[in-house]
Amino acid sequence: MKGALLFGFLVMVAQCWAGHYDVSFSGGTCHSMGDYGDHSWPYAAVAGGWGGTAPTGGSAQGGPIGPGTGDCTGQITTTFTWNNDGDPSSLPPEAVIIKQTSSASWDGDSGSCADGLGDPAVPSSGGQTSSGIHWIARTNPGNSFQISVTPSATVSAGGGFSSALPRAVLAA
Repeated sequence: MKGALLFGFLVMVAQCWAGHYDVSFSGGTCHSMGDYGDHSWPYAAVAGGWGGTAPTGGSAQGGPIGPGTGDCTGQITTTFTWNNDGDPSSLPPEAVIIKQTSSASWDGDSGSCADGLGDPAVPSSGGQTSSGIHWIARTNPGNSFQISVTPSATVSAGGGFSSALPRAVLAA
């Protein structure tokens, strides 16, 4: 039994120049509580994105699964910072379009989820899923800009886990 929380960002920038935006993530917390204790830890870089896994039962990340709860929550901020690739004449674009995707889900005895974009939770195998896509247009984004989303997933079970993974991709 498990809970999953997935979210991501896709940025599409029409480029006719050198340079690109570097992408970094911050925020979000995993928490596990149960027979093995009460542990919390921040999200970290994983598999090309940002997130973590929280087993039920009170174990630290990667520990044994047991009765209890696991959750992944908190605002995730994605920061885009202009990198001129060593060419000082390379300026940030006049506009960017961001495809922001977010999905939150849980699978276990009971739980809840929200994608942070306002989309409803719908039944899925052994739990629920909430997912959606939002488009964001930024004019004159400058050398640095941020977008945020606050998805969450919680699961209670005799054994299970909750996980989170946002992604950001800068496409030409």
